[in-house]
Amino acid sequence: MIASSSSQHPHRSNGTAPAYAALAGLLALGGVLAGALAGCGAPVEGDPASSDISPFGGSGANANGSGTSANGPAPALCIAGKSRCDGGRTLETCNGAGTAFVASQCGSESVCYSGQCQPLNCKVGESVCLGEEIHTCNADEKSTTLLRTCNTGSACSPATRDCAPLLCEPLLAACSGNTATRCDATGFAFDFSANRACTGGQSCTGGACGGAEGAQPPGLITQTPPSELNPTPVPAEVQQVAQTCTANQVWCDGNRLNTCNVQGTAFTAQDCGTGTCGGAAAPACLPPAQACTPGATSCDGANTIGTCSADGNSVAVTRCPNGTNCTGNGQCTPVQCNPSGMLSHNGNGGVTVYWFAQGTLAVPPREWQDVNCSFSASRANNDDGGQNDRVAYAQDPALFGAMNFAEYAGAAACGACVQLTQGGRNVTITVADSCNPAINNNGTCTNGHIDLSRSAFQQLTGQSTGDINGVSWRYVPCDNVGEVQFLLKKADDQYWNQFLVLNHRYPIVKAEVLMLDGRWVAANREAYNYWLPAEGAGPGGDMGTYRVRVTDINGGIVEEQLELRGGLQGGNGQFECQ
Repeated sequence: MIASSSSQHPHRSNGTAPAYAALAGLLALGGVLAGALAGCGAPVEGDPASSDISPFGGSGANANGSGTSANGPAPALCIAGKSRCDGGRTLETCNGAGTAFVASQCGSESVCYSGQCQPLNCKVGESVCLGEEIHTCNADEKSTTLLRTCNTGSACSPATRDCAPLLCEPLLAACSGNTATRCDATGFAFDFSANRACTGGQSCTGGACGGAEGAQPPGLITQTPPSELNPTPVPAEVQQVAQTCTANQVWCDGNRLNTCNVQGTAFTAQDCGTGTCGGAAAPACLPPAQACTPGATSCDGANTIGTCSADGNSVAVTRCPNGTNCTGNGQCTPVQCNPSGMLSHNGNGGVTVYWFAQGTLAVPPREWQDVNCSFSASRANNDDGGQNDRVAYAQDPALFGAMNFAEYAGAAACGACVQLTQGGRNVTITVADSCNPAINNNGTCTNGHIDLSRSAFQQLTGQSTGDINGVSWRYVPCDNVGEVQFLLKKADDQYWNQFLVLNHRYPIVKAEVLMLDGRWVAANREAYNYWLPAEGAGPGGDMGTYRVRVTDINGGIVEEQLELRGGLQGGNGQFECQ
């Protein structure tokens, strides 16, 4: 990779078509330049000291920039102060006397372009002219890679960004038929604003009007001031025209379609816009590639369908109804209920009462104290026997329970709704806690047992305390819980996090996180009911894109895009089944 061409090449200065091959993408320097150098005397017929006449205002006999002349002061070779490029990094500036070019190097981060050193700015993939070299713009848009080098006598034409024969030496005197003129800054055209028709038997040689062949001119002639310039038209049959492109040629330059005119002297450029310029056999602006098949549907997620627009350039996303998953080619398929996944005990369950003042929560609450399912909980300031114990994210905050340790199953029971019946009485609770006999010193907290909140125990048994057996209970769908919601454990940690799933109608059996590379990875459910992504360094916690999907016991799926913030999120779907 290079920032520019650094080759340098000598200039020919005899006024003929040169071997100058290091233009750095110069643009034509229009304008009349002759006036700055006018002022020599009028022609003196028969003066033997006269010499050929150049449009630069002096003798054309010494055009090599040596600064010397056998007939007096050196003639003007170039316009004082004007610059051109010799290669991609060398700037040549005409000295104050107009007798020679002085070379200087552009800085390390600049290129010689349009007759001045400047930073390179280009578009990715486009061709860049740096003298005789054609480069391709790199992705950083500040450097280029060499594509190819033009042959001797040719350079990269800024008009076509392709190799083309040079017509003349940039900024030097030249002949266009029998008209003395000068070359423009590109070397591909003449600057007719500084020309002089050779008349009276004179002929143009080396960019100056001289006498008849083998004879000296009659005297010194000066260039007409620009304001009086009215050049004699050059006959069409002797005009030299710079060939900028091949007649009727069509080609792509990046995303631009170029078309050459029938004379081969100019081309038009068409920006292909959102389309692409392509087609090796017949280059053309091609329409944008369709993003999808018009009218086609596909699953955009577990709960959403994408429908392709009529023009194939966009996709409209709609959400499937609750109780359906997107399957196949974009169909919302109903979820079938799975009764076998609903845990139950028929007459062999047991209950007792527990309350937070027994040790679950202190007053005031301590940060590490909470119910095992990580639901927010509260109690009275005094030990009121649990009458005012409450749990958030339950269908009734006063009706909750602690599942026995075996059937708590590492938080698998968290959020499940349980309907209990005994002696013609019933109550429905939300599992918010666990009962571990090894920790709670409760010998009755075995398989089938549930510790109930004070309000739930009284509603089921009509008693205030006691160990009650012969209870039947079963999982039921939770009612009045709204839509599924999510809560992040860390509101400000992008690279490590966990999430809590709340307000679900059926128990959750699986959770996944979408990683940055497009893979869905499983999250592990912790004993405190948060889901910890398995991907990432150490034990996990890498939330990837923060897009999650959770699956209930029926196979229903809710997918949600989370944000890195505190508070509840989601609320766009709920688990249902048929």
